Amino acid sequence: MLFNIRNAYQNYNVAVNLSDRTIYTYMGILKPDLGNASFCSAGQLSPLLNDPYYKTIGIGTKIFLGGGTGLVAWQGTQHNPNVLRSENGVPRRGAGALSVIGDLKQMSPKWLVGTSMLGYGCTITVGIGIPIPILSEEILNYTAVTDDVIFAPVVDYSEAYSQMKSDILNPSKTPPFYINEGSFPASSPLG
Repeated sequence: MLFNIRNAYQNYNVAVNLSDRTIYTYMGILKPDLGNASFCSAGQLSPLLNDPYYKTIGIGTKIFLGGGTGLVAWQGTQHNPNVLRSENGVPRRGAGALSVIGDLKQMSPKWLVGTSMLGYGCTITVGIGIPIPILSEEILNYTAVTDDVIFAPVVDYSEAYSQMKSDILNPSKTPPFYINEGSFPASSPLG
């Protein structure tokens, strides 16, 4: 069984590096002085950009997963549907994500690949496809999204990434989590 907790991320960051040194991140190698940009999205083919308000995608949706079949199990980690969106529903920053489950015995190494990110570590590359039935004119309009109307946040990982790592390594700089204050904000369920 494969249970993967963050997939099909809806409009994730474009990572850049404005520093004078190469940095190694989960987004890949980022060359110094804006030498490259790295992003992780299928753009206009991305399921959650074609169904930005999760009208047809939710718990139990049958999906293509790693060359076999799977199901949407729950919202993914970092799922946040309550972000600012364009008129066409496309979020202006990272928003939705899916947790998925499927039978590994059905999957294929063509669509499920162990991956090593140089200088960072191991990860997995997973092929995902989600059918979106055209049930209304509204859904039809969402599925007509094109790359030229999708804008993703550009983040300087030489600042943001190093600060994140230093906060983890130096707990005195990390503010207390909401749960310690007794006010843990839960996001809305998918679908």
